[in-house]
Amino acid sequence: MTSGTDGVTMASTRRRFGPYVPIAAAAIEIPWMIVIAIAMFVAVGDAPQPASGPHLNLVLWAMVGVIPAALGVVAAIAGAVLRWPQSRAQWIWLAVGGVVCLAMTLQWGTPNGVIE
Repeated sequence: MTSGTDGVTMASTRRRFGPYVPIAAAAIEIPWMIVIAIAMFVAVGDAPQPASGPHLNLVLWAMVGVIPAALGVVAAIAGAVLRWPQSRAQWIWLAVGGVVCLAMTLQWGTPNGVIE
């Protein structure tokens, strides 16, 4: 199962780049949140949004907004379980990316940034 004539397998590619997926997801999260904020402003304008009740626009936007960070958390868990990192530096990048993505998910994925 090689890709091309260089003998690089999909598993070795995953082991080379896999540990950096969570930190890349964290880096993508910032521009993604800007896009979501602009989309929310365009969609609802400056009308106040209810935090509860049948019109939970804020919850929907918050859930859509944390997609990259949530995928980063999943990638960090998968990378740790499947042992993608091969060096100490890769383990550090995997851990830092996972923690940053988890913090972003907990902060922006909950209404008012508070876990109740």
